Amino acid sequence: MMKKEKIDWFVKALLLTIALIFVFLMVYSPHFDYKFPFHIDEWHHLTMAKDMKQKGIGFFTSYFNPVESGFQLILAFIDMFLPLVLVYRFLPAINAVVISIVLFYFLNKKYNFWAGLISVIFLASLRSHTNIVGLWFYTPVIGAIVFSYLTLFTLEEAVCKNNPKKFYLAALFLFILAFIHQSSFLVIFLTVLIYLAFNYKFVKENYKYFSPFLILLIPAFIVIKRIPSLGAFVWGRGDITTDYNILIIYGILLTVLALLGYYSSYKDKKLLPFRIYILIPVLNLILFNFTEFTIFSAYYRYIYHFMIAAVPLSTVGFFKLLMIFNARLKKLKKALKLNIAAVYILKYLVIGIICIVCFIIIFQGYSDLSFKTKLTKYIDDHDYEAMIFLKDYGEPSKAIRLHPTQAEVISEKNVSIFMPAISEKASIFTDPLAASTKEKEAVAKFFNGDCSDKREIAYSSYYGNLKYAYSYEELGCDFLEAIYNKEGVYIYKIIKN
Repeated sequence: MMKKEKIDWFVKALLLTIALIFVFLMVYSPHFDYKFPFHIDEWHHLTMAKDMKQKGIGFFTSYFNPVESGFQLILAFIDMFLPLVLVYRFLPAINAVVISIVLFYFLNKKYNFWAGLISVIFLASLRSHTNIVGLWFYTPVIGAIVFSYLTLFTLEEAVCKNNPKKFYLAALFLFILAFIHQSSFLVIFLTVLIYLAFNYKFVKENYKYFSPFLILLIPAFIVIKRIPSLGAFVWGRGDITTDYNILIIYGILLTVLALLGYYSSYKDKKLLPFRIYILIPVLNLILFNFTEFTIFSAYYRYIYHFMIAAVPLSTVGFFKLLMIFNARLKKLKKALKLNIAAVYILKYLVIGIICIVCFIIIFQGYSDLSFKTKLTKYIDDHDYEAMIFLKDYGEPSKAIRLHPTQAEVISEKNVSIFMPAISEKASIFTDPLAASTKEKEAVAKFFNGDCSDKREIAYSSYYGNLKYAYSYEELGCDFLEAIYNKEGVYIYKIIKN
């Protein structure tokens, strides 16, 4: 008997390991032939993390952003030991594996091993999109998923197992979440409040254990103090140009399974936090169709909130289908008087076919970029090498997130966004969405004009801190000293008399 248990444990451990490796490879797949981040937001947070590391405590006094500083702190910590820009490509896949482990751990406890394993596969199937984001990218909304899951699962364990001390853990996860991604915190906190309202008797009996939730007043106070209007709570259409069909993005099969899982968990009185959680994006997406605004989070983010909330429910739905099939097989065994060997063969044959068919359906078109906005390879090895040269050249920068008037580098707009994260030198036009018309005109005039135009910008009192020019063409001006020329990349030092 002991030998059989060891074999079962080994088989399950092997299956889980294979599933986690599969998740890692699926999420990492876009980086098989590209070693830099794809998403603009990833580069933005890279720059913020580098600035945080450079400034130290000064970052918190000058640029402190309570809703994402926790995420940037994680990146800054990684950068202390590893080259952050080069290892960033692994972070989405590592993050997906951590989320998978959390899902498996709790669904294994709540149901069984197979339910936990199914959840890992379903998570791996989630599509990514540069607007909606997703597991392919490591941004605050994706980094927040781990703590969203931990909060909701821990909260349910505290109530269902009558263990109010677990509220300490739930409060801790919520607290961390508040400093990683604001809108995720608001959505999960609303879910928590509604869940506690449904369990008001338990709350009333154990009110003394809820004191940890008072620590949530700290991030709440900071967020509210820094919000001049309702803009962080009510999100309009903004730059949203495309409405998405959630059935297509999440998948019709997974959506049907989520509906079945919702009904099944309702009958079994399980996963109430997730049944509440999934209704918040659904209601907001419906609201958006009529009013073109959402509450607590943006339209794009609610699409991903829906998918994250649906994964455990889809898992339960699929698991329930297998349980129904198993029950029917037992009745068939009695009716046809089948022997045990025949039953086992039939059982595993049918389950195998169901799993293979579902696997093919949910992963069909996973890498179809016609569904997504195209992943853009913004820079290459030559750019990286040139920017590293610039990083080590001359005096170290005092800060890399400065006002454009204090920038040290003027570069063409397609690389200016990535310049600070690699060279650790501030660049004009680092954010094309936020850049003023004056900045855009200055960059255009410098790179499209003649030497007199370039001199005018380089010597401008407005851009009094400019020291370098980064270009893909030779700039033959007497006040520009070439300091780097390799593989079509040119860096010039601006000579000021």
